Amino acid sequence: FKAVSIGAPVTNLVSFSGTTDIPGFIPSYFGGEYWNDLALHMERSPIMQVAKANTPSLLQHCEGDIRVPIGQADEFYQALKRKGVSVRMQAIPRQGHLPTEPKAWLRFMEANLE
Repeated sequence: FKAVSIGAPVTNLVSFSGTTDIPGFIPSYFGGEYWNDLALHMERSPIMQVAKANTPSLLQHCEGDIRVPIGQADEFYQALKRKGVSVRMQAIPRQGHLPTEPKAWLRFMEANLE
C-alpha cells in the first residue's frame, strides 16, 4: 500500500475495554474478559503489531468520541511516530464517534484525498 487511512481505530483492546461506552463489546466478541486471556487480547491489538508497520498512515478521529476514545488513536500515533513511520493525526473537534457537521466530513475527505 502507498498509504492507509484509519478512522477511529481501536488499537489496544485492553484499554479500550475500560474506556468505551460499550464495555461489554470486546468481552462478548472474544468470549471473555481480557484478564482471563490477556495474551489473546494483546495479540489481537494493533498496538502490539507496530513493529511490523511501515505504511504511511493517516489517523482520523473525533475529539468527542466516547465509543472509541481518542486516546486509542493518540497511542497508535505516538507508537508509529516513535518507530519512524510517516504518520499524520487529524482530530476533529465537537464531533462524536462519527462527524455530524458537513464541514467536519469535508475535512476528513479532503485529508484522504491529500
